[in-house]
Amino acid sequence: MTCRILALKATGVAAPYVIADMAEALSDLGHEVHVIELTELFKLPANLIIERLHSINPDFALMYGVSGLIHISHNSREINLLNDLDIPFACLICDNPELIMKTLKWANCSLMHLFVWDEVYESELRKLGFNHTYPFALATNARRFAQIAANVNKEPEFRVPLAFIGSLPNSESIFRLQNEIGLPSLLLEALLRVRKHNPLWTWRHCIHSLCENLGEESAKELELLVNSPGFDKVNLFLDWHLTYVNRSGIVQFLESEGLNIWGGENWRSVLRDANAYRGRIDYETETPILYRSADIIIDVPSAQLLTSVNQRVFDVLAAGGFVVTHHQPDLDKFFKVGKEICSYRSKNELIKRIKHYLTCPDDRQEIIDAGRARVLKEHTYELRAKYLIDIMEKVIEKRRSVVPQLASTYFRHISCNICERGQSVDLFTIQYPYGGTELEFKMVLCQNCGLAYNNPQWNPELIADFYREKYHRTPNQHEQDVKVINIAVPCYEQELDFLEEYIGSPARILDVGSGTGSFTAVTAARGYEAWGVEPYRKAVETAIRLFSKCGGQYLEGYLEDLVLPKAYFNALVFNDVLEHLHKPKQILLLARDLLVSGGFLLVTVPDVESVIAKVQGYLGQLWGPPFHLYGFTRRTVKKLLESAGFEVLKCRTGLMYSGQIMVIGKKYFD
Repeated sequence: MTCRILALKATGVAAPYVIADMAEALSDLGHEVHVIELTELFKLPANLIIERLHSINPDFALMYGVSGLIHISHNSREINLLNDLDIPFACLICDNPELIMKTLKWANCSLMHLFVWDEVYESELRKLGFNHTYPFALATNARRFAQIAANVNKEPEFRVPLAFIGSLPNSESIFRLQNEIGLPSLLLEALLRVRKHNPLWTWRHCIHSLCENLGEESAKELELLVNSPGFDKVNLFLDWHLTYVNRSGIVQFLESEGLNIWGGENWRSVLRDANAYRGRIDYETETPILYRSADIIIDVPSAQLLTSVNQRVFDVLAAGGFVVTHHQPDLDKFFKVGKEICSYRSKNELIKRIKHYLTCPDDRQEIIDAGRARVLKEHTYELRAKYLIDIMEKVIEKRRSVVPQLASTYFRHISCNICERGQSVDLFTIQYPYGGTELEFKMVLCQNCGLAYNNPQWNPELIADFYREKYHRTPNQHEQDVKVINIAVPCYEQELDFLEEYIGSPARILDVGSGTGSFTAVTAARGYEAWGVEPYRKAVETAIRLFSKCGGQYLEGYLEDLVLPKAYFNALVFNDVLEHLHKPKQILLLARDLLVSGGFLLVTVPDVESVIAKVQGYLGQLWGPPFHLYGFTRRTVKKLLESAGFEVLKCRTGLMYSGQIMVIGKKYFD
């Protein structure tokens, strides 16, 4: 298969080179690659950006990190560019993913494929629900490093015994960031000690471990950092700080050994000998020559590398140079350490290696030859590109096969669910990209009873796919828990107060679409026999985790699929559920059978005639396409309950949000 690939090239230290190298390798493999500079793309108006991407019509997009996951304003609404254009994307995660977690969480998981350089981060992302996650090691561009170095003699400027090339974080920026996040120096020192003894732990893991051994006040301070929206800045600070400590420590330690440093201006502030700093260096044209010319290259990985190997290691060996690198766990997977690569675990071990290989050039050359052969055989970007394309081709084949299979079954024409008439007028139509095509979501208005409904109606399998991949994305668990406890529970307390005006005690109450269990927990806490029914497993698990002490039974499944006792419950509750159902009237008829004679039904729905709905428009949360298949008003929700055998006792404003309707009905015949 020949793929059409959109390579989105961002700015940065490593990002532009990694994407350029992968794009070159993919092109060499025979694929059609379109490289776009993101800075140039962003200069265009939204409509031209969309036209540009449509004209390329890529099978997938390739980016460094999440640099290409952008929002743009188009036709008076914000769109997530690749998501809304239904373009799968491969993200090369070559940084600490905590730095981009906010972006990852709103991205469409069905389209997103994460190629992660570090085994620990890959495992953590899978735990968070990112299932399309794959290991991806860095590599070298053999054309640049092997060929340029081989065709150029060693340059006198770069013929030094010891060389270090790399950046150093700015100390003033680190200090400002520490003040911004509010991390006390004593807690920082404690965190660094935890990381030193557990080098494969993420910062989140280190903080949780430290909290277990701190006093209540300090532990609370750290927990607030972990659970704050700015935890990405906490990670950035910790990575910068530890990288600064590690790199400046090694460089200062080796100054007396004649170390020469190439990199950014920040090195000037830590060097005792100003002549040791040799200035900046061009990655594409000069680093291959430096790597080949210097006797030994010293590599000190960034602190965000937990298991993985720095790209510099592959580049130096491809150029025919000799590198002494910190012993990362992945090093043993890629090389025969001591024969194809030289590593150190401490400063003493580092100085020992340097002195040996500076005085034993034959031993040094033996490792150079073996390491170079290994890199050119197994660790080039052409091989990494082949690995990535093998995975993405399967994604593309699956997407292409979906369209003919589902084309005839995307929709079904329906009549009004209340009056069962077929006469309607169109309200609005929205196009949604899906599976390589575009789906039309149309809302119509029944000319007989005024119910707004989706017609032709998306079939249950299709809408379930949208729910899985877009509506039920993995949230920040702590933020979600706080929202449930601090917002939902107080509102449901008041809702139950309203219901108690009609039901007696004791009573059995069934919450249909119980979500994360708030209303069920509130009813159980007041002594009622409380049941909750919810089709999504993660929601049920959250309900049990948060509210198991309150009592109540939580059942996983759809109401129509569960075997429940008839004429058993005193009240059934549907909180913002009916608008999502394909056949709400039929579900209410089923609900009526579960109620005792004279039992009650409590329903809340969004009011699409409310002021807030008119302000938000058809794309707002109250209309809620494509997840809301019905748009109710006070008039039509009353008609729905009456058509299902309920007497409407009261209709009032809801409590959860502006524009919500709350209705209480009574089963008036058996």
